[in-house]
Amino acid sequence: MKRKRLHAQLSSTEEAVRVASALPAALQQASRPVLFHQAVINSKEDAKKMWREQLYRSVNGRPLAHIGTSASVHHWLSSPDRLFPWLYLRGIKLRAGVRSTKARRSRRKRLPDVLCHGRCGQIETLPHILRCCQVTKEARIWRHNSIMKSIAAKMREEKADVLLEPHVPEGSSYCKPDVVVCIKGSIQVMDVAVAGELNMDRVYPGKVNRYCTGEVANNLRAIFRKPSDYPVLHKPVIFSSRGGLLRKSELNLKSVGLTDFDVSDLCGLAIRGSLKAYDVYTRGANDRRGRQAPAERPNRMQ
Repeated sequence: MKRKRLHAQLSSTEEAVRVASALPAALQQASRPVLFHQAVINSKEDAKKMWREQLYRSVNGRPLAHIGTSASVHHWLSSPDRLFPWLYLRGIKLRAGVRSTKARRSRRKRLPDVLCHGRCGQIETLPHILRCCQVTKEARIWRHNSIMKSIAAKMREEKADVLLEPHVPEGSSYCKPDVVVCIKGSIQVMDVAVAGELNMDRVYPGKVNRYCTGEVANNLRAIFRKPSDYPVLHKPVIFSSRGGLLRKSELNLKSVGLTDFDVSDLCGLAIRGSLKAYDVYTRGANDRRGRQAPAERPNRMQ
């Protein structure tokens, strides 16, 4: 910025500005390197990279490094026309990880109680609320099902044969993959999961291994009435609770015909489901505080 400003002044149409800019003191000031956390910044790209690294080192920004770098994941941030205003504003707070929790409030002022009010025995953090708290179980199921049904609906728009949670025989029991699609010359098993930003890479192979047995593949071919050599592909769809999407899962969705807007809508559903879980939790916390009996007043007659 200093060099750009100096060049603009040196090329000014005003002679006085050009003379003042050519003074040794001004040239020396402009030649000094810009330091940011003891690192030299030479360009806008360096400054952008440094700010990104500082954000990812912070407590709230660390999960952002694993949300995803594709335009589809962040499209709703730059083009909020596909979201309600209230969902857009609250979604930004959720993505930034600044929703109020006991763990967050106790960073500067230590609280006597930081445990989850659902008696989980865990510290009340945003990841705990959005992923494993028993209070938010029904809301998390709603989040999962809304994403699953939306994927199935978009597949039907592509004129594909879609099965939603089919009961596929497996041994003496059965398995229920979320969405099974017969499209583009193959049967594709798309199981949905919402995991933590740091765990998405580990959840993906677990979903593949769950349904990749030969028995399940043969039974899927029989359901769709396909020959024994018909390919069966496994394409898990792994979201994060903050609306992120694993890169491999994004490629899986686009390989079956979904667009960037479709992927962005699915990320919006993940955010909406997480906000629903957070609201359920905070509403329960407020009701719990409201039901607490008031402290007894001392008897002044004694």
